[in-house]
Amino acid sequence: MLIPQELAPSSLRHVITHRPVINFHLCGKCGTCANFCRKQAINHQHNGNYEVFLDNCIGCGVCATVCPNGAIEMAEVGGIASFA
Repeated sequence: MLIPQELAPSSLRHVITHRPVINFHLCGKCGTCANFCRKQAINHQHNGNYEVFLDNCIGCGVCATVCPNGAIEMAEVGGIASFA
């Protein structure tokens, strides 16, 4: 059952404003992002890439902070990520 945001207790409220986007050209496939994700929202795929599961992601940005290659950008929800 879904509870409208305004009716949920404050301890349950969390509005995601940003989500991680992985640039596969910059990703070194080291797994640091997945290891640091406290919600296990980043998983290693059979093709060698890492994928973000948005259902688990809380938008905290830890993955982008710890990525040694700068391959993860936090994009605004509804926005488009652009890598320089």
